Amino acid sequence: MDGNGQADPTRRTVIVGIGIGAATVTLGTSVSASNHEADITVTIDNVGSSAWEVTAVDGDENVASTGEENPTLTLTEGTRYLFENEGSGAHPLAFRDSEDDELLTQSGDGALEDDDSIDWADDDETVSFTVTEELVDRLDNYVCTAHPSMVGDIETEAAETEDQETDDAALTFPDQATASSTFTAEEEEGGTTYAGGSDGGVVGSNVATVQGETTPAVMVESITTTEESLVVVTYEDGDDLVIAGAEAVDPETEDAELIIPVEDDGGFPGPHVAHIIPADGASEEYEPGDVVSAATADAVVTNDEASVFQATLELDDQEMDEPVEGGDVMATVDATVSGDDSAGYVVDIHPTDDEGELVGTEFVGATDVLTGESMEAEVIAERVPADGEFNELPFTGTDDFVAMIHYVGDEAEEGEEASPGDYPVLPNIDADDGPVPGGVTDIGTLTAADEDDPDEDEMDAEDDTDADPAADEDETDAEDDVADDDGPGFGPVVGLAGVGGAAAYAARKLRGSDSLQTEQKE
Repeated sequence: MDGNGQADPTRRTVIVGIGIGAATVTLGTSVSASNHEADITVTIDNVGSSAWEVTAVDGDENVASTGEENPTLTLTEGTRYLFENEGSGAHPLAFRDSEDDELLTQSGDGALEDDDSIDWADDDETVSFTVTEELVDRLDNYVCTAHPSMVGDIETEAAETEDQETDDAALTFPDQATASSTFTAEEEEGGTTYAGGSDGGVVGSNVATVQGETTPAVMVESITTTEESLVVVTYEDGDDLVIAGAEAVDPETEDAELIIPVEDDGGFPGPHVAHIIPADGASEEYEPGDVVSAATADAVVTNDEASVFQATLELDDQEMDEPVEGGDVMATVDATVSGDDSAGYVVDIHPTDDEGELVGTEFVGATDVLTGESMEAEVIAERVPADGEFNELPFTGTDDFVAMIHYVGDEAEEGEEASPGDYPVLPNIDADDGPVPGGVTDIGTLTAADEDDPDEDEMDAEDDTDADPAADEDETDAEDDVADDDGPGFGPVVGLAGVGGAAAYAARKLRGSDSLQTEQKE
């Protein structure tokens, strides 16, 4: 069975990439010696010179119908048959291929009579042989070599093997990351502490962010077994296949998900393979770091390969001196995906809501397609969806945003433009918690200045006053009016605008200080 679930029913699958001399082994009944007793005896007779008739079957009544002329014979690989030809002499029996070439015959020499695995024996009144894989492929009909009308069809069946008992065994091993950047919320007295974030310290009054990463593990999905089995994750080390981690699964498991700690990281980051092995097929009690034996490799029933990445992501706090419009650079991020330098990814940025919680269904920007290490990658502002509540553009003020790595793989080339949400999140697996919400993430605070900055308006007003002497008189009159009203030193209209701007700024600051989310959703 290959990684796509296609199986050859007569073969076991050799463990992917095995480099320790294991070879594909054909299963089925072993070759018999010439004195091997027959498993099934078929008695056959002639009906004049026009047809054959099977008069008795001993061992498996499904081989042929009795009492019919030229019945179809059904022969199974690995089974030894003895045919008693009660019409022998005048009616020699032969077994032919689809070109009517004789493979085994009582008259002359058949093409396969010298094959030791078939072990053809002709005792005049009886013939016996073992059905091999080649016969399964080539047998087509049986005939009387003296009377061509005495001919019937042959159907063949591959041998039932242990593999067929586990044909339903399946698993999926997706590309994923571990030991990678994340922040997860834990409730603490007085606030929420995050393991993750770009730069430690206090956000608002109660929330601390500390850089964190997941504990090494991998996730294997859609596991189905019909017997007690092991799910073994391996990596290549020269000619050896080394176990990174393994877990047992119960019989009759269906579409299960399993988190397997990576206890031997000699192959991390990089390609790994997940295998299903029947528990009684392992040649020994394996531990992480052990080399897989040829005997165990021969017991594998299915497998799948994945890239296991290590990814880091940093979204530092940043300030822009003007509003961020669609198409502008909203922020820069530092990102690295190690384990396959050709694997593409993008970094999307998500907004947070009024409670400081991630809005995973809304986006405010994305990088182009990146590979490997990408320092100061530019996130281009784009609102997706256009009717989102918290991703409005232009962006002004101060707010918290979540950067998140989305996985491209080989679907696009480095540098290609990407829109937010084009690609799925790169899973980030933790040994204790499984897939962490949002995958590989970081959180940062972005600030964009308003177009109508009060300080800039004041500077412009001062410049105008210097240029126009008449303005000095107006300013003096305004100051007199304000003095009469005990005002703050601005004219009535300007004063109201200044207070309103300060209130809006304070509101934004307060909103930016709200506790961040306790759980991400993507």
